[in-house]
Amino acid sequence: MNLELAEREIIYQYLRQNSLNSLLGEENDLKKKITKVKKQIQDHHEGVISAKAYIKNKDKLTAKPTYKAITFLPCEYCGRAFEQHYGRRFCSEKCRKKQYNLRKRRKINARTKQAKKNGNYDKSITLAKLYKRDHGVCYICDKHLILNDNYNRLDAPTIEHVVPICKGGTHTWNNVRLACRACNIAKGTKSFK
Repeated sequence: MNLELAEREIIYQYLRQNSLNSLLGEENDLKKKITKVKKQIQDHHEGVISAKAYIKNKDKLTAKPTYKAITFLPCEYCGRAFEQHYGRRFCSEKCRKKQYNLRKRRKINARTKQAKKNGNYDKSITLAKLYKRDHGVCYICDKHLILNDNYNRLDAPTIEHVVPICKGGTHTWNNVRLACRACNIAKGTKSFK
């Protein structure tokens, strides 16, 4: 009985030793592969190459560099040449904001030009004066509006042209009314008669 236990113990130690040796051997193989790849990178390529550029072919690791064409474009606002990344059209955030504001001003100027072309154009019309004249009530939905700095709310007061400027309406006191933003957007270029 003791002999059988001793044999089992010897077999168990032998198997455990072999499995440890094989694990250590695998670890050493992995370390060798890692150092081989590092050496290939240092020997063949200078600079930074993305991880996607390395392709594993069977048992050999080879480094393949990826190149992207560098394109220089003129900035849409200032005209200065810059290196384009990700479809940018401006050389800086400052130029992008200036161009946005320029487009906004041109749109307002075009609308003002159209209003002046239609006939009388009263420069004295302001939102505060219109709010006071109409007692802060939307002429479409009869809702009381609050005049403050937040103009993007749906219940914010706006200047509404009864006959739209694009349809020949004028920017005069008898053609403007106070309306909430939601009603003004819903009305759009329609005219109430």
